[in-house]
Amino acid sequence: MTEYFNFINSDVIVSGGSIFKGIMGLSERVSNDVFLGTGVYSLWSRDAANPVETGTAPGNNLYGTHPFYMAKSTDHSWFGVFTNLANAQDWYVNNFADAGIVNLTSYATGGVGDIYIMYG
Repeated sequence: MTEYFNFINSDVIVSGGSIFKGIMGLSERVSNDVFLGTGVYSLWSRDAANPVETGTAPGNNLYGTHPFYMAKSTDHSWFGVFTNLANAQDWYVNNFADAGIVNLTSYATGGVGDIYIMYG
Protein backbone atom coordinates (compact mmCIF):
# COMPACT_ATOMS: atom_id res chain seq x y z
CA MET A 1 0.00 0.00 0.00
CA THR A 2 3.01 2.31 -0.23
CA GLU A 3 1.58 3.89 -3.40
CA TYR A 4 -1.24 5.25 -1.20
CA PHE A 5 1.04 6.74 1.44
CA ASN A 6 3.01 10.00 1.43
CA PHE A 7 5.61 10.65 4.14
CA ILE A 8 7.84 13.71 4.68
CA ASN A 9 10.33 14.14 7.54
CA SER A 10 12.59 17.19 7.66
CA ASP A 11 14.52 19.41 10.04
CA VAL A 12 13.86 23.09 9.34
CA ILE A 13 16.74 25.36 10.38
CA VAL A 14 15.37 28.64 11.75
CA SER A 15 16.75 31.74 13.44
CA GLY A 16 16.96 30.64 17.06
CA GLY A 17 16.54 32.82 20.12
CA SER A 18 14.68 35.65 18.38
CA ILE A 19 11.05 36.76 18.60
CA PHE A 20 10.53 34.84 15.34
CA LYS A 21 10.54 31.38 16.89
CA GLY A 22 9.83 28.39 14.73
CA ILE A 23 7.59 28.24 11.69
CA MET A 24 4.29 29.87 10.90
CA GLY A 25 1.58 28.85 8.51
CA LEU A 26 0.73 25.37 7.23
CA SER A 27 -2.77 26.50 6.34
CA GLU A 28 -5.48 28.94 7.35
CA ARG A 29 -5.81 28.45 11.07
CA VAL A 30 -7.33 29.79 14.27
CA SER A 31 -4.84 30.33 17.07
CA ASN A 32 -3.64 32.86 19.60
CA ASP A 33 -0.06 32.55 18.32
CA VAL A 34 1.38 33.14 14.85
CA PHE A 35 4.02 30.44 15.29
CA LEU A 36 3.13 26.75 15.46
CA GLY A 37 3.65 25.12 18.81
CA THR A 38 4.75 21.53 19.25
CA GLY A 39 1.84 19.29 18.31
CA VAL A 40 -0.17 17.73 15.52
CA TYR A 41 -2.00 19.77 12.85
CA SER A 42 -4.45 18.10 10.47
CA LEU A 43 -5.63 18.96 6.96
CA TRP A 44 -8.71 16.98 5.95
CA SER A 45 -9.60 18.76 2.69
CA ARG A 46 -12.87 20.16 4.01
CA ASP A 47 -14.06 23.36 5.61
CA ALA A 48 -14.22 23.59 9.38
CA ALA A 49 -16.39 25.43 11.89
CA ASN A 50 -13.53 27.59 13.18
CA PRO A 51 -12.31 25.61 16.22
CA VAL A 52 -9.43 26.97 18.24
CA GLU A 53 -6.56 24.61 17.52
CA THR A 54 -4.71 23.06 20.40
CA GLY A 55 -2.05 21.04 18.58
CA THR A 56 -3.00 17.95 20.56
CA ALA A 57 -4.00 14.59 19.08
CA PRO A 58 -6.35 14.08 17.45
CA GLY A 59 -5.59 17.26 15.53
CA ASN A 60 -8.29 19.81 14.76
CA ASN A 61 -8.99 20.32 11.09
CA LEU A 62 -7.27 23.39 9.62
CA TYR A 63 -8.97 25.14 6.71
CA GLY A 64 -7.05 24.34 3.53
CA THR A 65 -5.44 21.49 1.70
CA HIS A 66 -2.08 22.62 0.32
CA PRO A 67 0.25 23.40 3.25
CA PHE A 68 2.55 26.40 3.13
CA TYR A 69 4.83 27.39 5.97
CA MET A 70 7.46 30.08 6.36
CA ALA A 71 10.21 31.02 8.79
CA LYS A 72 13.15 33.33 9.37
CA SER A 73 16.46 31.69 8.51
CA THR A 74 19.79 32.01 10.32
CA ASP A 75 20.99 34.71 7.88
CA HIS A 76 17.86 36.78 8.79
CA SER A 77 16.18 36.31 5.40
CA TRP A 78 12.80 34.60 5.09
CA PHE A 79 11.87 31.42 3.27
CA GLY A 80 8.67 29.56 2.52
CA VAL A 81 7.90 25.94 1.63
CA PHE A 82 4.79 25.03 -0.35
CA THR A 83 3.70 21.39 -0.53
CA ASN A 84 1.32 20.77 -3.43
CA LEU A 85 -0.61 17.88 -1.88
CA ALA A 86 -4.39 17.83 -1.50
CA ASN A 87 -4.93 14.55 0.34
CA ALA A 88 -5.84 14.29 4.02
CA GLN A 89 -2.70 14.76 6.09
CA ASP A 90 -1.30 15.18 9.60
CA TRP A 91 1.69 17.44 10.29
CA TYR A 92 3.68 16.77 13.47
CA VAL A 93 5.66 19.81 14.63
CA ASN A 94 8.45 19.35 17.18
CA ASN A 95 9.94 22.67 18.22
CA PHE A 96 13.51 23.13 19.25
CA ALA A 97 13.24 26.74 18.07
CA ASP A 98 15.56 28.15 20.76
CA ALA A 99 18.23 25.88 19.30
CA GLY A 100 17.19 26.86 15.77
CA ILE A 101 15.57 23.59 14.68
CA VAL A 102 11.96 22.60 13.98
CA ASN A 103 11.35 18.97 13.06
CA LEU A 104 8.39 18.45 10.69
CA THR A 105 6.90 15.06 9.96
CA SER A 106 3.95 14.70 7.61
CA TYR A 107 1.77 11.67 6.92
CA ALA A 108 -0.72 11.83 4.05
CA THR A 109 -3.25 9.30 2.78
CA GLY A 110 -1.71 9.35 -0.69
CA GLY A 111 -1.14 11.45 -3.72
CA VAL A 112 1.87 12.77 -5.53
CA GLY A 113 3.31 15.79 -3.75
CA ASP A 114 5.45 18.55 -5.20
CA ILE A 115 7.58 20.71 -2.90
CA TYR A 116 8.46 24.31 -3.80
CA ILE A 117 10.97 26.33 -1.77
CA MET A 118 10.90 30.13 -1.94
CA TYR A 119 13.41 32.43 -0.32
CA GLY A 120 14.32 36.07 -0.25
